[in-house]
Amino acid sequence: SGASRMKSAVRPPRTSSVSQKSVEATRQARCFSPFSSSPLKAGTNAPDTGVDGGVAAAAADARRRRLRVLVVEDHADSARVLGRLLGDAGHVVHAARGVADALDLIAREPFDLLLSDIGLADGSGHDVMRAARRQQPGVCGIAMSGYGMDDDLRKSREAGFSDHLVKPISFEHLDEVIRRVVSNGQKDPVD
Repeated sequence: SGASRMKSAVRPPRTSSVSQKSVEATRQARCFSPFSSSPLKAGTNAPDTGVDGGVAAAAADARRRRLRVLVVEDHADSARVLGRLLGDAGHVVHAARGVADALDLIAREPFDLLLSDIGLADGSGHDVMRAARRQQPGVCGIAMSGYGMDDDLRKSREAGFSDHLVKPISFEHLDEVIRRVVSNGQKDPVD
């Protein structure tokens, strides 16, 4: 399947297994969301200026809070680059090319964070987030879309996403949002 091909292309080698304690803590954790305290305003993301420097700076910090991340993106090159950047930052990354592949992975693997495109060929990232929240209540979610009108933000919030980013997204901005979304400190790192 597309998920298997993508997973092996972006997933760094695992050096240890995930403990049951870590999985249970992840399921119980809550995510910080700007939606809950104030309306999220769609804005322009900073231009990507020196991804390598941003990855290097983020890598040291990320190793202390290594996350299990599911990237749902139907554009193969975008998924590969995003997976590589997240992996270089110390995260364990799985990738799915659509809703069906994502639902299969969610049923088999625990995740701390879902990064999902909204417009997918076989459905919507909103569908993926709703299913993820039903099966893994503690999972955080960040929507990625080319659209950022108030109605788009509302739909993402209602689906359970903690934040909604408008493409193009620099890795530095994404890393800041990931840190904010999981900043409550209740996430146990991957063992």
